[in-house]
Amino acid sequence: MVVDVSNINYSQMPNPHATEALLEPSVAENSRIFGRLAVGALAIAGWDALSSFPEDLRLLTSGTFTFRKFVYVLVRVSPFAYILVTAISGNVPKPDCSFWNHLANAFYVVAHATIGLLFYFRVAAVWRDTKIVILFFRIAWVGLVVGAILVPTSLKASRIEGTDFCILLVSKPYFIVQAFTRVAYDLLVCAAVTYKLGYDGSDEQPTRGWASWFLGRQSTFRFSLLKQRLLRDSHIYFMVTALFKVVEIAVFFALKASGSYSPLQIVVTFPDIVITAILALRIFRNLKLGQPGIWAHSAIATVPQGLTFLAQNTSTTSGLEMPTSRISKQHTYPPCPNDQEVET
Repeated sequence: MVVDVSNINYSQMPNPHATEALLEPSVAENSRIFGRLAVGALAIAGWDALSSFPEDLRLLTSGTFTFRKFVYVLVRVSPFAYILVTAISGNVPKPDCSFWNHLANAFYVVAHATIGLLFYFRVAAVWRDTKIVILFFRIAWVGLVVGAILVPTSLKASRIEGTDFCILLVSKPYFIVQAFTRVAYDLLVCAAVTYKLGYDGSDEQPTRGWASWFLGRQSTFRFSLLKQRLLRDSHIYFMVTALFKVVEIAVFFALKASGSYSPLQIVVTFPDIVITAILALRIFRNLKLGQPGIWAHSAIATVPQGLTFLAQNTSTTSGLEMPTSRISKQHTYPPCPNDQEVET
């Protein structure tokens, strides 16, 4: 398929040899932004790969090379390859646009699926004793992959007539399905991990309902402990990845409201997939390498705002007695995946 430029008056163009001069002004402007964002996303991915190289090398060379490590490598490589191939397809002359389009789409599906798989490993590690939860997230991951597979069928690579340059456009509205599946999946992962690390680890079970757990006399202590674990173990990253997908959805529909398809509807996936991959890699790497100190099994753990619980039957902070025997003695929170691998 080619872009029809038969009605263009070339004599009025400042530079008729520039490929962007053959496009509509709005599409040409979006195409320039497309190239700049692609370069920026490649720079971010390259910077993270170089800065994390020592940790990556230590992770991959310690112990046996497992399936999880293979997935880690794919998450490191596939987003970079997707953006690189897409950028090349729009800036390098080539006779066959469809080949480069299919190649970029293949890398996108691999990146989308493997990032979701790293998140699944996290849930499986936390909920390793609850098979129904693990099964649910396996099904959710399959739905995530299906959403990613819809992307190749919703894009078209068009050759700019009179040149060997290509332009990639969204041709079907269900391109955005992958963003909705990603948001749902990331929020589910965040909710599952948050529940297990915070609510499920409390000494007082919510027999009187959720309100009593949130508003009870120990609620400040629980929220402080929950906040510490979420921030320390990088689980807040799950919320960040969902936020980036929400931005992608907003940009897609804002551009669609203009009545025409735009390259920017595709390019918003560049920073999204790069940053999501970086966060997924960081979560997996920190947990495997024990950075920055996950699920400490020490006798004393410090909680924000001066709250401290000791390995005793009870502890007192500001006159408030807080039973902690279940947390300190029985290690309610699951161990690091380094200590015990999880079946997948």
